[in-house]
Amino acid sequence: MRKVLILFIFLTMTACANKQVLVGKKCMQETEGASITTTKSYIWIVDKSQDWSDDINKSNCLWFKFDIT
Repeated sequence: MRKVLILFIFLTMTACANKQVLVGKKCMQETEGASITTTKSYIWIVDKSQDWSDDINKSNCLWFKFDIT
């Protein structure tokens, strides 16, 4: 119960700031030169001023299901 209360307080404090909390398995891919870096997380804290739906989404996670040989 204590962990749930701490999580609730954390989310409430974040909601009052200029941040947005995205919950669920989502990935973000960054391309730099010839390499692709994929970051996977279940909780994302991002700015409310930008639209992150194109950058952070579930479809970027599909890359992990395939083996590259």
